Amino acid sequence: MWIMGRPAVVPAAVERFMHHTAEDLIWLAQALKHERRRWFVARLVQASGTLPETLCDPMIDAAIDAREESFSPKLFVAPCVQIVGSDRVTEYLRFRSETTHDPYILIGTIRAAYGNVSLGGVAKRRRAFLLDAFVAKDDPYLRNRIRNALKYSFDDETEFSEIPKELLAQAREIARQMDEDRS
Repeated sequence: MWIMGRPAVVPAAVERFMHHTAEDLIWLAQALKHERRRWFVARLVQASGTLPETLCDPMIDAAIDAREESFSPKLFVAPCVQIVGSDRVTEYLRFRSETTHDPYILIGTIRAAYGNVSLGGVAKRRRAFLLDAFVAKDDPYLRNRIRNALKYSFDDETEFSEIPKELLAQAREIARQMDEDRS
């Protein structure tokens, strides 16, 4: 059964989740890595109103990997904040955002934190990395997310004083083209 493009959770699944085994937790953690199964797990957590603490990191990772705009923070991160607290969730997201060399993960951590916890200006601290990815990766999704993370502020000279002028000029040109393409 599917509801609005997402798997529905049947009562028997909720009951099994409430009395899970170690094997169930392994399956659920693996399902959170799967593009479609992760939504089943998120709905299962939502329907049950509980979350085993061992699933918190995999839930946050699922939020980081998911590209849907409004679902990931609400369905993946919020239950973790309730179970382990905002400090632990913030610490995990901050670690992932500060240590990654993958712009998709960095953008995912920023999106996962939105409305749940604060990462204390990670986008600003990793601005050069994000601008480099903005120029290097011809991916509209990534470019739009980077522009959102940097608050569209490519024109503010003082904000980007540490960025090489050539990189900043390329980013501005790409942003201008993106704006023209939308018009």
